Amino acid sequence: MIEAALLTLSKNKCDETYETLSGKYKLIKSQIPFVGSKLVEFQDDECDIIIDSPHMSFTMDVIYATNAFSSKAYKEVKKQEQDKKEHTKEMF
Repeated sequence: MIEAALLTLSKNKCDETYETLSGKYKLIKSQIPFVGSKLVEFQDDECDIIIDSPHMSFTMDVIYATNAFSSKAYKEVKKQEQDKKEHTKEMF
């Protein structure tokens, strides 16, 4: 079973991709400034969908991930952040 998929597309497709996905999925988070990086999160019953369009890039990523995969990834990132804080504390 596939738990995550990453699509790399031309940044020119960002608005079109946003419009297409907004018709299919529930919008969770939208950061679309006039200038700068764009980040949009959608969700349905089974997966999370993220559009990540960095400001100084020619491409954008569209990420599909199951809820279970997203949860595991979130926990791992939080653990790494905590480990880094503890390591920094130990250095002083």
